[in-house]
Amino acid sequence: MNKYKKIFGISFLFSLILFVVSKYYIDNNNLKKNHRVTIGYVHDYETLIKSGYNIYFYYHVEENKYSSESIIYDNPNIYLNKRYFVLFSPSNPKNCRILLNKEVPKNIKKVPPNGWEKIPE
Repeated sequence: MNKYKKIFGISFLFSLILFVVSKYYIDNNNLKKNHRVTIGYVHDYETLIKSGYNIYFYYHVEENKYSSESIIYDNPNIYLNKRYFVLFSPSNPKNCRILLNKEVPKNIKKVPPNGWEKIPE
């Protein structure tokens, strides 16, 4: 009986890992193919145990506020309290990616409720 429990446990763990990896790639692919753009505000960071930092940012889609994080390896203070463009999935706004190489120009003040189709110039 213990042999079957071990096989079931290993199978379950393998299935769970496969599911998580598949979901990551599917979400990432969906974001590349179909996304909108909004503005994210970097408001905090924390040092990770091994290396790098987690930066925390929030953004709005319609009237909803979303929070997310991203791992970086350079000085987080250069991003703190600044605005960057964020790609998000229209069907699942929690699926997002902040573009830390695209700081928002100061002349852009307001975002359309559903974001832009592409990064504004």
